[in-house]
Amino acid sequence: MTCMRKYFYLLLAAVVLSGTLIGLVINSVIKWNSGNPVVRTKLGNIRGLKAGNGDYSMYLGVPYATVDMKNPFGRSIPFPKFEGVFDANDDSVMCPQIEDYNHTLTGSLDCLYLNIYVPNVASVQNPLPVLIYIPGGRNEVGFPGRHIFGPTFLMKQDIILIIISFRLGPYGFMCLNTPEIPGNQGPKDQLLALKWISENIDAFGGDPQRITLAGASVGGLHATLHFMRTKYPLFQQIILQSGTRAYPLIMTNSNVTVPHRIAEELGLKTDNTSEAIKFLTIQDPLAVIKASSKLNIRYKVCIEKEFDNVENFITRHMAHITDIPSIRKMPMLIAHSNNELLHHYASIDFDKANKNIIKNILDALFDFGEERFERIEDQVKHFYIGDEEVSNKVKQKIIDFASDTVHNYPVKINIEKFIKNNVKKLYYYVFSYFGERNFIRQIYGVNDSFQGAAHLDDQGYLFDTVPIKDKHSPNDQLMIDRVTTTWANFVKYGDPQPTTSELLPLEWKPVTKDSLFYYNLSLNLSTGIQPFPKRMAFWDLIYKLYGKYERLPTTH
Repeated sequence: MTCMRKYFYLLLAAVVLSGTLIGLVINSVIKWNSGNPVVRTKLGNIRGLKAGNGDYSMYLGVPYATVDMKNPFGRSIPFPKFEGVFDANDDSVMCPQIEDYNHTLTGSLDCLYLNIYVPNVASVQNPLPVLIYIPGGRNEVGFPGRHIFGPTFLMKQDIILIIISFRLGPYGFMCLNTPEIPGNQGPKDQLLALKWISENIDAFGGDPQRITLAGASVGGLHATLHFMRTKYPLFQQIILQSGTRAYPLIMTNSNVTVPHRIAEELGLKTDNTSEAIKFLTIQDPLAVIKASSKLNIRYKVCIEKEFDNVENFITRHMAHITDIPSIRKMPMLIAHSNNELLHHYASIDFDKANKNIIKNILDALFDFGEERFERIEDQVKHFYIGDEEVSNKVKQKIIDFASDTVHNYPVKINIEKFIKNNVKKLYYYVFSYFGERNFIRQIYGVNDSFQGAAHLDDQGYLFDTVPIKDKHSPNDQLMIDRVTTTWANFVKYGDPQPTTSELLPLEWKPVTKDSLFYYNLSLNLSTGIQPFPKRMAFWDLIYKLYGKYERLPTTH
């Protein structure tokens, strides 16, 4: 009996001890302080906020890096350990810019933050997959806060959501071919964010081995380059949302005249680059942004020159990167809208202006030479508008032309490249729904006479966006459910439709070398083997005959 009692007490002690250890492990993820969650990370404690509906926690403005104020146009510095508890409760900060919605000059260089949203079900025993989102914005604007990227819809899908803030304009994309300012500081900020997330997301109940990187618009370019640049990316899956564009429009060489021009606008005339940078370093960042905007300087990812002890982002044009080792183990989801450039041209009066739009776009993309140009322009015009002149009568066909050259055909080119590189699995959808939450249509005020979805219109069905927050029909709710389920399925399983369901009843096949299978994501679902087949066949022919004349920046 004594032995039995002794055995019982030892067993009880073991159970209590194991329970205590489990409790300690759970508490190492999230503790609660006055109703707010506190996370213990390797860098210290972070106190977040409980969402209003109580279903998830928010950690707003979590710093991952700091800008070196001695060289604000150069590399950023990983954020050191927190002193005490860091209160992550402010998502209002943005990097210096003239923001898109009110066109106000705003922001601070103290802006390298993450907004992290965690469903209540996350824990050490139940680590959730993670979706990291790089916003778009032409490399010049971007706000990572809840005003645009509200997490409510995605939190219902039991995934962790993280939005990255990074430097923009001259601070993020000045490229001077020097070790101090080699270029692509914004994407390098993102790289530090990816490293921070990989090392710390387990503390939030996230799974560092199930990270999906998504990029929207130009953020999609950044995401593409993150996996093309290395054999060992810090994520396992990728989503490109309206994020593939014609090569000449997205990459460039260094431009040492940029600091000279901005400095002159602010009062210093010099041809000495070091002197110009020294001057700009001590200027108010908002003054620098304002001067850059006034000069209409456009910022792109650049081809970097290699230096010893300087980490490069990319040193070859993506068109020339033919071997992509990481893609062989990485599922991909590629998406775009069926009327991508609708918002750019819907309000233009083609009866009075932009008569040379076809010529101008072709000239931006190709260097045909004078002898060929007129002939090729006539071929393109005839294909899209027949014998008509550029006018409002053929506006939709002009939008088709612009969408094909800038987005649709470049998507086809990249998909074929990824398939050739033996991508693990690639899924493809075209968003064509037109409802009250079409984000870009609403922001640009596109009238209802135009059908289909514009660039990034699916964003309004992915995020709870304040500018269109109160617009919500039953059909819109159905599309919210379809879009968020598509994304969440991919984040969880590497497949947007692991099984058919009431929401997604049609079989969703991956793309193959023989079929660019796509899902038409709309109210009336459909599938196909190639979007816009006749138009894409036309561009196949154009590129076969004249692709060598495409304007591409050189590699150092």
